[in-house]
Amino acid sequence: MRSAVKHLRELNLTGMRAAASGWEFLQHHTELETLMIQHSDGLTQLPESIRSLTSLWRLRVLFCPDLAALPEWLGELRSLKELHVCLETRIAGLPQSTKHLTSLVELAIGCGNNLDQLPDVIQHLTALEVLTLEDCTATTVLPEWIGQLSKLRCLAIYGCPGLQCLPQSIRGLTALKELCITGCGPDFARRYEEGTGTDWHPVSGIISVDISN
Repeated sequence: MRSAVKHLRELNLTGMRAAASGWEFLQHHTELETLMIQHSDGLTQLPESIRSLTSLWRLRVLFCPDLAALPEWLGELRSLKELHVCLETRIAGLPQSTKHLTSLVELAIGCGNNLDQLPDVIQHLTALEVLTLEDCTATTVLPEWIGQLSKLRCLAIYGCPGLQCLPQSIRGLTALKELCITGCGPDFARRYEEGTGTDWHPVSGIISVDISN
């Protein structure tokens, strides 16, 4: 039994208290590959003990409404392939060290009214294949540099009533197969309506397009 715990690969923590002392046990599970933290009210920052999880490739922080930022040491988790910080968890940005997560293929972040534009550091995540933005109430435009994410195959944006347009560079994303935007304004939806929208052409080459208000 002790050996099984030592070689723990996946852990789901629900309702953990925010007190730092309660998270120290994580540093002893350096072989952990998947960590999910959810419904931790009062959690304002990620526990320092996560920093020791160098084998971690999937990190999900969900339903943690008091978490407003991610630590600069996040970039030390070089094995990360999936990072989800969303579902009522809304951050004000990403640390600059995120650019060191060169293996990251899937990123999902909750924005709320904290972000009026996408964090610039995302443009350095050139291995990214799936990008999801949730509850982006303050976001009005997507940056042109999104066209640099050459491996991106899925872009999903949920709850973006202020979004005005998509960047022209999106037509250069030849790997993009799925574009899903829901909760946008009616004017935006009309502009990208299949076949008739004034801005339909830039996204017409994408296999699956779902844009709705």
